[in-house]
Amino acid sequence: DNSDNLENELSELKRKLEISEDQKKRILRQQIEHKVSYELLNRKLEETENELKQLQSKHKETLEELETLRASDEQKGYQLGQMAVKLLKFKERLACVEIKLVKFHVRRPESEQSTTLSVIKNPSNGKFFLCVKDETTDKQIPLPSVQRVQFSSE
Repeated sequence: DNSDNLENELSELKRKLEISEDQKKRILRQQIEHKVSYELLNRKLEETENELKQLQSKHKETLEELETLRASDEQKGYQLGQMAVKLLKFKERLACVEIKLVKFHVRRPESEQSTTLSVIKNPSNGKFFLCVKDETTDKQIPLPSVQRVQFSSE
């Protein structure tokens, strides 16, 4: 009876030992899985940090490019503004200029060439020019002696 009791206790201890061994194996397996998961998560974290650093670097480059473009646009805007002012001044000067033409068609006796003589007056400064135009010549000659001549408007 005592031996049966001892055998039962021994088998109970063996069973508990097996359970304990199984638990140790399970715990060890879980620890390995956790360690592998931890390493995978660490690698993923490092990759994410590297991607973040690259994105931050690209962001910084993009901001620098935008600043360069903005400065360039400001410079272009300034240049366009200056050009607009020059064009407005030129337009104002052009508005003061009315060119009056008096044309004379002349045939040269030594050739069959037709020549046009035009007298042009610029009212902004009141000066006259004689324009000689033919197939080979296109000249504007100042006419100081004609400055006082009045032409009638037609």
